[in-house]
Amino acid sequence: MFAKKITKTLILFLAALLMLPPSWAQAAEQKPAHVLLIYDSLAKGTSREGNIEAIQRLLASYGTKVTLTTFNSYKKGTLQQYTNVIGIGNADDLAIISQEYISDFQTFEGSYLHIGAHIPEKVKTQMDIQTRTEDKETVLLSIGQFSQPSRFLSIT
Repeated sequence: MFAKKITKTLILFLAALLMLPPSWAQAAEQKPAHVLLIYDSLAKGTSREGNIEAIQRLLASYGTKVTLTTFNSYKKGTLQQYTNVIGIGNADDLAIISQEYISDFQTFEGSYLHIGAHIPEKVKTQMDIQTRTEDKETVLLSIGQFSQPSRFLSIT
């Protein structure tokens, strides 16, 4: 008698449990990434013209918030507000002269992507990169035993 009562109660409990709607697990809402895009020149009148806007649009298409600034207008402490930074060197003849940026970059711990000329010394050291200036027609990229020559066409 007692065993029948326990069995009935257990069956009713399981039936009630099966009738409950499932609780679906949901991913926590993530904040969109925020990237500082810092550059030396818009490269007007060169083959690189428009690359800043193109990168900004590409990042925005992935839901990334982008803040644009130039190396010359950089304000001390700005890097510490970001975990992702993209540096673009469009002008071969414009070195990074902002001492505020250079100083802040030495202590920057986030992710950094560099495109173009004037790779920061910290990045060169960390990645054991050596650069040298050659004629503007040919570039040789080498990593260890691998190398790849490239030719650039310059239309003036």
